[in-house]
Amino acid sequence: MSTSVLRRSLRRIPVLHRHVAASAPKGQQELPAENTLDSSEPKQHPPPSAKTRALISIYHQAGDFISPDNLSAAIDKAFLDDVETPASLYQGRETSLGTLQQQMLERWKLPKVGTGKEQIIDRRRNPMPGRWSDMKSHRELAVMGALYGTDGSAEPSLEVLEEEAARIQEHLRRDAYEENRQG
Repeated sequence: MSTSVLRRSLRRIPVLHRHVAASAPKGQQELPAENTLDSSEPKQHPPPSAKTRALISIYHQAGDFISPDNLSAAIDKAFLDDVETPASLYQGRETSLGTLQQQMLERWKLPKVGTGKEQIIDRRRNPMPGRWSDMKSHRELAVMGALYGTDGSAEPSLEVLEEEAARIQEHLRRDAYEENRQG
């Protein structure tokens, strides 16, 4: 629904008056007095329905929606740590070459598959891995297990082994056959 339709539905409809003569023309009945609209009494409108309130809420949130025009900025905001504006570059906030090289080395040390940005933040907080603060919560371990089929020790889970059992058995038979043939 477009915003103009929404605005029109929320606007107050002007009260229309019918000018009635003292006597009605032949063939027409005169309107009763109770049906004539009195402009001195404001008409009471019922409160807006739940659907109308929801549409108004969506209309007010429309500024935060991601559109093709602001897609690039939304991606940058979500995935980059610090997006420096050109004005901030001239205020002495440039990152030095040494700092950039250090950040590059930290990123190379990260695993190819993993959470990424969170691990960089954790390494900045705790540069010595293996401490209590480097441990993952039960929920994080469950997510990693579901996504990658590993437990906290980075060993395959039972489900992964069951799925790969046929392939592993074939490799074992092939290896045993090769050993018997050579020996």
